Amino acid sequence: MPVRHESRSRKPAAIIARICWITFAALLIADVSIGLPGHSLWVVLPAIPAVVLDLLNGRAARREHAARERPPAIEVAPPVTGRWIAHNSPADEVPSGDQPGARRGVRPDARRGARPM
Repeated sequence: MPVRHESRSRKPAAIIARICWITFAALLIADVSIGLPGHSLWVVLPAIPAVVLDLLNGRAARREHAARERPPAIEVAPPVTGRWIAHNSPADEVPSGDQPGARRGVRPDARRGARPM
């Protein structure tokens, strides 16, 4: 599959964003563990371009995906033929409540301690 020009322009931005995230994580760990001198606000500075680049990359990917030409849908035959019958469905053996000793909402085969349905 040939690589389109749009995806090639997104790769350097993704690499730079990844480097910014790694730098942010390293600075954050260093600030928490050993306490870097100065104001701690500069630790989050690498995260700002990373967020911007990730948002722009996502927007470019959506635009590229929307512009891509899609092949027409292929119609296929069903994998099976014939008549379908539901075996052992819940409606096969529903207690009617007319049985001797049957309580409403409880299966006739329920054991002691079973919860009502």
